[in-house]
Amino acid sequence: MDLYDVTHRAIWATLDGMPAEALHRANADGWSILHVLEHIELFERRTAVAIAEAMAAPPTAEVDPARDLSFALVRTVRLRAPEPIRPQGRFAGLADAQEALRASGDAVSHTFAAAAVAGDVDRHGSRHGAFGMLSARQWYDVAVLHVIRHLHQIHEMR
Repeated sequence: MDLYDVTHRAIWATLDGMPAEALHRANADGWSILHVLEHIELFERRTAVAIAEAMAAPPTAEVDPARDLSFALVRTVRLRAPEPIRPQGRFAGLADAQEALRASGDAVSHTFAAAAVAGDVDRHGSRHGAFGMLSARQWYDVAVLHVIRHLHQIHEMR
């Protein structure tokens, strides 16, 4: 079991037994829990692509493998989701979200595992819109932190 399994299991445990209407209730920003789950899924799909792009690129000195990324967990720092990862209300219910997140989590886990076998995941990079150049490993780490960040949001929304 990898970190994605752990974070996804935490989401489902948090939502276990939650009434369907609560999943659709919007917060002050206009996002429901289903919107948050869709955003996570979209970000994970982008992450799998970014890891593959990083590994296809030559190693770069622009990557700092020692960079602290824990600030991604700080919920007081607000980032506006760019259009490609902004939810559109695709999930009718929790079953839709679970299926999509299972696939996106698998995509990240498998892409990163293949990258780790293929080469130095700390030296190949791809640009993140908010964080700049990230190595393939850092993309994976940021994606895990992103799920944890939104897990906290889901707890608040419950």
